[in-house]
Amino acid sequence: MKAYAPLFLLTTLIHTKFRINLKTLVLKTFPLLMRSSLFLGVVASVFPLLVCMNSKVGNHSGPLYFLLPFISAFLGIIIEKPHRRRELAVYVANQAIELLYRMGTSRGFLPEIKNGREILFTVSFAILVYFHRHHRKVLANSVNQLLKVIVGVESEMDFLEERVSKIYFWYKNKFPRSLGFIFSEDENTAPNTRKCKHSYGCKTYAVVGFLKAFLLGFFVKTSFVFLPALLLGPHKILSNFSKLVSKVLVKSTLQFSLFWGIMSGGPRGTECFLRWIRGTDDGINSLLAGFVGGLSVVFFSSIDVAMYIASKAAESLFNELVERNVMKPVNHGEVLLFSLSTAALFYASAYEPHNLRRSYFSWLMKFSEGHWAHFYKAFTPVRLEAGVPDITAYNKWEKEFANEVISKYITPQQMAQHYS
Repeated sequence: MKAYAPLFLLTTLIHTKFRINLKTLVLKTFPLLMRSSLFLGVVASVFPLLVCMNSKVGNHSGPLYFLLPFISAFLGIIIEKPHRRRELAVYVANQAIELLYRMGTSRGFLPEIKNGREILFTVSFAILVYFHRHHRKVLANSVNQLLKVIVGVESEMDFLEERVSKIYFWYKNKFPRSLGFIFSEDENTAPNTRKCKHSYGCKTYAVVGFLKAFLLGFFVKTSFVFLPALLLGPHKILSNFSKLVSKVLVKSTLQFSLFWGIMSGGPRGTECFLRWIRGTDDGINSLLAGFVGGLSVVFFSSIDVAMYIASKAAESLFNELVERNVMKPVNHGEVLLFSLSTAALFYASAYEPHNLRRSYFSWLMKFSEGHWAHFYKAFTPVRLEAGVPDITAYNKWEKEFANEVISKYITPQQMAQHYS
């Protein structure tokens, strides 16, 4: 329950505009919290129970360690509320796809792709921008809302964009020469091409989008620094204000802000430019614009973000094929996807943990409150006897990472007594 309680409480506060409503908490939030906690509890408890039962028999076959977590994941996910199953399935599928790729490279079946996550992000973002501009209904509502914030809707301005545009126009009129290297003084407020639907100049449209997203990225980065201190009390912010500011004013903050800014301003400017030189507004413009926006990844590269964007792009392509009757929807597909992906992750945690994402391995340890550390060490002889793919990489991973994580949960005395 403690894993989900802060999330559900924050969501409730946002929906109620930070007005604490006891009735809403008791009748809506608490039942949802209990249901999601039960789902997670079933997944976390059924698997070790099955493992213990199997250990008494003495069977440590690999396929069985895929089947056991599949059963526990299936029993857990059918408890969860249906509208949350898809996001959960997408999350574990992202982890599983990366795992399968690493398993393939460690066995020599797949090549290692240089800058793979950057290429994946750029191509996937281009696909999402295309669908957002020309076929929104194949995108999930959450993705459409996210792209509306990033790329924008030409025929309207959101609240933040209106404020940024007012500041920009004030600055442009107050100090026209300082912006002369970007804009001509006689730029009018109408679009530069008849194909554009925004109500002001194309250059202004692109720059305002860049500034809006840049400021949004800066705000997000700043929030990650100040919010933890705020939760400890306002006095923490006042007493450590200079240190907190120094954490914000670093290179990574600028890079993160540029990532957001180019991801928004790049597609806007590219679309306007292509409409001007091609004289048309079609899917090619949107794909190229999305590709330019995706180049923002050079400033901030994250495997989590890349895999999330890629999964949403794959989901939109699947929905498009279903709509064209090329493919048929899979009944309860999210249940099957979650169960298979969880099974793959748990199997790898037993037999080849070095191919797991390090953050996921650490999460397993933290979530199980150290019980997974004991399972990992107890299973080591079985793992080595079965043969670990790329044993050199495994030994390096265990020495540089795993032992440090496990030492937080298993004392040296326990290690010497039980696992030496």
